[in-house]
Amino acid sequence: MIEGYLNPKDFKRLMKKLKSISPKERGNILVSAFRKASQYVEMQLKNVALKGKILKRRTGHLAKSIEHEVKVYPQNIIATIGSGVRQKERIPYANIHETGGKITAKNGGWLVIPIRAGSTEAIGMGLSKKPISSSSKILSFRKVKSVTIPARKYLSKTLASSKRKIDSLFIKEIQRGLSS
Repeated sequence: MIEGYLNPKDFKRLMKKLKSISPKERGNILVSAFRKASQYVEMQLKNVALKGKILKRRTGHLAKSIEHEVKVYPQNIIATIGSGVRQKERIPYANIHETGGKITAKNGGWLVIPIRAGSTEAIGMGLSKKPISSSSKILSFRKVKSVTIPARKYLSKTLASSKRKIDSLFIKEIQRGLSS
């Protein structure tokens, strides 16, 4: 999961623009801006990062589990975006794709890993003739005691690449709030 917040310097700059309106209206404008920004990041995750730009989509379960939520507290507003944020049904592999790590079989058992058409492993085994960048066709399986998953940073990369748009959404929402 990722959390979005304004750093104190940006918050002070925004509050100067909002000084002319009531505290309640200010809060409403900021909450609306956080909602728009977190909704944008959620859509970027589902429609860009999890559609092949960072992670390849196999079943769509991770993308379907991505949600956003904005909570208002007396001293701050926090937007949270990630797997199972509202429904509390996180996809078990959501974190490992972000941070990377080693998965080990339990109780001395085995993990069963698919061998996909076009992979270097399939070519080496003579199951495939030429490389394919992505294939959902499973040709065989292999058993391993553990596997290391590289960090793909789909959450943090999406947030970083969305920074300009998020800033723009905040400014537009504040201007809209001030003009109404």
